[in-house]
Amino acid sequence: MHCTFRGEIGQKIDAKGRVSIPAQFRKVLDDGDPDRETGEDPNLIIVYGDSRRAFLEGYSARAMAEVEAKIRAMKSSPKKRVLTRMFLTQTWETRVDSTGRIVLPKPLRTRLGLGETGELTFAGTGETFAIWNSVDYPAAIGEEDLAQIEGFEEDMDIADLLDMED
Repeated sequence: MHCTFRGEIGQKIDAKGRVSIPAQFRKVLDDGDPDRETGEDPNLIIVYGDSRRAFLEGYSARAMAEVEAKIRAMKSSPKKRVLTRMFLTQTWETRVDSTGRIVLPKPLRTRLGLGETGELTFAGTGETFAIWNSVDYPAAIGEEDLAQIEGFEEDMDIADLLDMED
């Protein structure tokens, strides 16, 4: 069964950087790491390389393997070097522990603008999930996104986007 990351879940982070991965996200990480040894906790890969983003992006082992395969298949080029740096170099790989937690390193907490403690929002995006500082999250997902979609009108149902041509 191939699950996807869905929903918005707030989680507190303590002064040591410990944060619980939401239970429904842990299920997807479990499903997305079929090659791990029996009894091992699932891998989680966090991408932080794109400085234009105000969030971290979490990948299951399977989803990251798909990204890596696409990058490996590319010819050597500036695009491949940038993607290699963003998705292979500027990442942090960890395991979700038996209690469902990770310890988010200080540089990643700083990148999100967290103080000693705070709250994170885990936002499912299908194959991946975003980790936001909860203070920044509401403004980041505002209605302005709809204004950027060509052909979308104010009175349209958001589900109409599913039938619109790209």
